[in-house]
Amino acid sequence: MNKRKDGLDIIRTIAIALVILIHALGLSIDGYTFPIFGVSGFARIYLRRLCFACVPLFLMLSGYLNINKEGAVSIWKKSFPHLVGTYLFWSILALGFDIFILHSEFTKKSIIDILNYSCLWGRAWYMDLYFGVLMLMPFINKGWKALEKKEKSILLIVLFIISFVSKYISSVSSIFFNNETHLVVISSHFFNMSYLFYYLCGAYISEYGVKYKKILYFTIWQIILVLHSLYYMIIGYGKLYNEIPGVSSIWYDNMFLAIEAVLMFMLLYDVKFKEKSSKVVRKCFSMVSILSFDMYLCSYITDMFINRKIGWVYYKWPFWGALSVSFLASFILSLFISEMKKCVENKIKDRRKAEK
Repeated sequence: MNKRKDGLDIIRTIAIALVILIHALGLSIDGYTFPIFGVSGFARIYLRRLCFACVPLFLMLSGYLNINKEGAVSIWKKSFPHLVGTYLFWSILALGFDIFILHSEFTKKSIIDILNYSCLWGRAWYMDLYFGVLMLMPFINKGWKALEKKEKSILLIVLFIISFVSKYISSVSSIFFNNETHLVVISSHFFNMSYLFYYLCGAYISEYGVKYKKILYFTIWQIILVLHSLYYMIIGYGKLYNEIPGVSSIWYDNMFLAIEAVLMFMLLYDVKFKEKSSKVVRKCFSMVSILSFDMYLCSYITDMFINRKIGWVYYKWPFWGALSVSFLASFILSLFISEMKKCVENKIKDRRKAEK
């Protein structure tokens, strides 16, 4: 019997694809400096806006799957060894790649960067975030369970206001006042609570589900995404992307992004493949979902190899072609390494059994 949920595998597959896409956009020849005009300008703004849903989707998945777990020691024992081991494995492998393939200089900073999550070309910052979430998870879960449904709804609204609405008004008002001052709504000390909001949104959906029609979620999601992209298109027309006023506010704590990400999650989390659907399709989503953590960490190696060694893929190929190469390279490398690790682990287990 298949215990995996198709919808969650789809979300995780989309999320890792968006991670790879946003990095591919950054590595392309004009990643952050493309001109804003015409259909191509709008399409690239739209894509960048869409890509930022990756981290919220992963955090909501975490809340959805982990909210019922209890016991600090139990949670930490099951999670930390695997996560830390996988992170260190890929970080050290990436360090070797930098030294022997890219011919980068090895310094003390190379080791420090692994410990402070600055390695992998800055991509390891998510590990910094998630380890913190994992440490707090048992206590967040316990506090969440103590609340009534109405209280949980109010908590999510409060978190949305103090994390997203306050941050957005502060950012927009700062531009209006030429960065000389800014407005504060309620408080400016809780902007970084956005990650807790995503985790608890996943938890809420896990407990209560959603009851409205999918077409409604899809329509609202696309209206917000298109209008927000058009807004940046209009105010930045004729400029380069990184010159658009307020474009730096497009981050994981952006008010509109939060709504879009939640709508995406609600749209997909309970999707089920029809029984007649090809087993190959379900298997593909399942494999990518299982390997998504490794794909995220190893994508630095594949992206740098493609960019530095066969850079014409990013500079001359159609964009979607370059993205496909990046995605497949990360998938193949992570699958290969994963199978190798399984073989080693099985041999160790067999040897231990033989010794007993």
